[in-house]
Amino acid sequence: MDAVKEGYRNYAPLLMMLGSADEEVSPERCQKWAAKAKKSGSEIQVILYEGAEHNFDDPGTKKQANPANHKATEDAMWQAGDFFSQHLRQ
Repeated sequence: MDAVKEGYRNYAPLLMMLGSADEEVSPERCQKWAAKAKKSGSEIQVILYEGAEHNFDDPGTKKQANPANHKATEDAMWQAGDFFSQHLRQ
């Protein structure tokens, strides 16, 4: 898959929001991939939410009972709005 090979360069800005407690998708692997892509000229912003799990923004009571998920969800909504306002107004 070209997206994970050395030298990948995205064609649009990318915002990655990761939970440090994600057990389904390795946040470490994602951060390493993003660092490689940045070296190739990709515009990638990475935000790591400490203690947040996979699918931290699920509005269900079970996910939002984790304080880290709740905090990450609130910030992620703001971050996404800011990201889109920066990149879609052009």
